[in-house]
Amino acid sequence: MLSSGIISFLTPSAYAQANPQISGTLVSWAKQGEQNYLNEIFSEGQQQWQRSGLEKVLERYQKASSLDPNNSKNLASIAYLQAQLKNFQAATVAFQKAIALEPKNPNFYYGLGYSLANLGDNSGSEKAYRQATQLAPNQVENYIGLGAVRLFRIRGENRII
Repeated sequence: MLSSGIISFLTPSAYAQANPQISGTLVSWAKQGEQNYLNEIFSEGQQQWQRSGLEKVLERYQKASSLDPNNSKNLASIAYLQAQLKNFQAATVAFQKAIALEPKNPNFYYGLGYSLANLGDNSGSEKAYRQATQLAPNQVENYIGLGAVRLFRIRGENRII
């Protein structure tokens, strides 16, 4: 399971209320109609989350991502949903894209570490967890993930954590 820190900003309810601003700057492509459409997509995503499967929610976030491909939080939401659906390769790719846009977000590295560990890439997972601990030294779950993956590496195991 992903940390409560990553879950708190990935929940659709946050997006339904969200102003279409990213990192303090208004989305450059957005005209008023497109902003409303993007908010509508997020709102529908929240409703889908509450009443149907994760696949439907994932479709909504992917649609939003096609409109705003540089939204790191949306990419992380896609990654989180992919991880919940056990599509760890897709989750890894989405977390890497989110990190490229927001390289100082420890939650993205935590999610990347989790996804890589589930793919059996303990070395890559360890690097991601180490980065998460450096960026957020007070988040205990980062150390737990790092410790687990280090134990698996020492034992020579590839496990799902």
